[in-house]
Amino acid sequence: MDNVVEGLGLTKRSLKAITTTKKKDGDGDNSTKIGSVDLEEPLSPSARLLHEPHFNLYIIAIIGCKTKINPTVVKDGLVHTLLKHPRFCSLQVEVGEKGGKMKWVPTEVNLENHVIVPKIYPEMDLQSPDKSVEDYISDLSKTEIDMSKPLWELHLLNIKTADAEAVGIFKIHHSLGDGTSLVSLLLACTRQTADPNALPTIPVTKTTSVRSSGNNTGISWIFMAIWGFLLLAWNTLVDIFMFFATTMFIKDTETPLKGAPGVEFAPKRFVHRSVSLDDIKLVKNAMNTTINDVVLGVTTAGLSRYLNRRYGEDTENDVGATENRNNLPKNIRLRSTLLVNIRPSSGIQALSDMMEEKAEAKWGNWIGYVLFPFTIALRDDPLDYVRQAKLVIDRKKNSYEALYTFVIAEIVLKLFGIKASAALTHRILTHTTMSFSNVVGPLEEIGFYGHQMSYIAPSVFGHPHAFTINYQSYVNKMTIVLAVDKKAVPDPHKLCDDLEESLKLIKDAEEEKAEEEELLDPSARLFHEPKFNLYIIAMLGCKTRINPNIIKEGLLTTVLKHPRFCSLQVEVGGKGGEMKWVPTEVNIENHVVVPEINPAMLDDISTDRFVEDYISELSKTTIDMSKPLWELHILNVKTTEAEAVGVFKVHHSIGDGTSLVSLLLACTRQISDPNALPTVP
Repeated sequence: MDNVVEGLGLTKRSLKAITTTKKKDGDGDNSTKIGSVDLEEPLSPSARLLHEPHFNLYIIAIIGCKTKINPTVVKDGLVHTLLKHPRFCSLQVEVGEKGGKMKWVPTEVNLENHVIVPKIYPEMDLQSPDKSVEDYISDLSKTEIDMSKPLWELHLLNIKTADAEAVGIFKIHHSLGDGTSLVSLLLACTRQTADPNALPTIPVTKTTSVRSSGNNTGISWIFMAIWGFLLLAWNTLVDIFMFFATTMFIKDTETPLKGAPGVEFAPKRFVHRSVSLDDIKLVKNAMNTTINDVVLGVTTAGLSRYLNRRYGEDTENDVGATENRNNLPKNIRLRSTLLVNIRPSSGIQALSDMMEEKAEAKWGNWIGYVLFPFTIALRDDPLDYVRQAKLVIDRKKNSYEALYTFVIAEIVLKLFGIKASAALTHRILTHTTMSFSNVVGPLEEIGFYGHQMSYIAPSVFGHPHAFTINYQSYVNKMTIVLAVDKKAVPDPHKLCDDLEESLKLIKDAEEEKAEEEELLDPSARLFHEPKFNLYIIAMLGCKTRINPNIIKEGLLTTVLKHPRFCSLQVEVGGKGGEMKWVPTEVNIENHVVVPEINPAMLDDISTDRFVEDYISELSKTTIDMSKPLWELHILNVKTTEAEAVGVFKVHHSIGDGTSLVSLLLACTRQISDPNALPTVP
């Protein structure tokens, strides 16, 4: 291997072939229930496909630790966890002629052949430890794991880098499982730092059930169902057509990111960069999108910036970096191939139970394809990248592209064999530019056999793409992982800079937008129509007299933190047209009204009637549009039910009744516990 590996003292060992006792082959389908595996089970066709010369895939999972790694502790942990998984203690043996079927053969595992701890000599030059680690991992992509042992390795580097005290690198052949399942399996070997007995918590995608309301008649529901089916069918047909067209003649543009023929055999460079997951969530929540929408938008923006610079360098005539003036060729076709395992992942708990021999867990590669187009262009508004990504993803969600491409691949496999299936996969990948994935990680700090982790960075190599990007979340960070062929991407750290800067620009644009004037939504605008000008009245009866000064001080730290209560509503253009929210300084004296009550006013009527009349008068007037549309009237008048009465008058455009009442209740606290919010059934 190269000098880095030799310098680290990693010796190449020739492993003796492991002999196994021949047993009768067990029947097996394309997947396995791990935990009760028949001996010498055949590899599924998808797993066998991953051994083809042009599609010999390995997964790399880099784990940064906050402490030095103790190899003895790690080996002991692996014995009680990972080695309980049959795939990690089985050989893959060819049956019959070379290139034919293969089978899993259980074997005894010698951990010394799998856990590799290179020696770090004192005289070694570690002036650039990050580069040394990158070089080491890159060298791992130059070699295959010896077939005489189970196809996985763990390399432990006790070298301090910029973001870790030590680094562990898993190298696992893709035939052992899909990327998401393997990452889940590795996470099942970890425990929470705060609770050493607890598994990591992984966010679960919430699904919402659609219920028909009273307004949905049987006919309208049937119409919507038919329309939804037709849209799904059309999207699926278009995607399948594009799949076939891509295999035959549609190719991506030859950009600098496009790999040359044979790129699958070239060594890869792995670099990563951690950014704030909170920044991504801020954009997600503000734009009502998903994290996947945001990271795809960031990827599009980063690739556009990077390619614009590369094209400017190539032509030596940099014309700019704006939407109208830039170096990018027109109509660049750049697509990512997403290899999707359509089998749902078993999850961390199921995999942990399986390793403790408590249960079975589903396992296996069911691979479908999704072709995702990136619109390479510079945008003056960075938020356009996220909007465009959301449109494409929403459309892809409404398609069975992954399922039907899996079916097509299975048909090709059964009719024409592994070679034809491998050729189909290779052609799809070589006609596209890159691979992309986004994997959800733990919500809390975790430890790998007691070693607290600082980041997780998974990637893959062995496929015919010069550029692969993976996103992996961990606590409050999102790690961007690039695997590149240096001939195509000679400066991967600059590309990381572009991706990081793109996220910053998108976040800053969203924050600026939030501070700027925002249009009223159509429902809020409706409440300003002359015949539908609605106000909400909320009366609060108090058991003591109300101190206006205390109320004003409380409002400043609660209600006035809500943007709608400190914004004007201003018409745009002509009367009756659109309206916008305009933030403004609130003079609390214009909103908290404390009328003077002359005792003589109560001579002829009861206090209850006086309060009723006062509130009735409020319904006769509208609030001046020159201030935010709410008022609080304080009446220190004793009625039969209260010592004093507060009356909120709020325009309905600010919010619906339930939300406004909830907001007011959020300003209150329990009498028995002044720090506790009210409990609402």
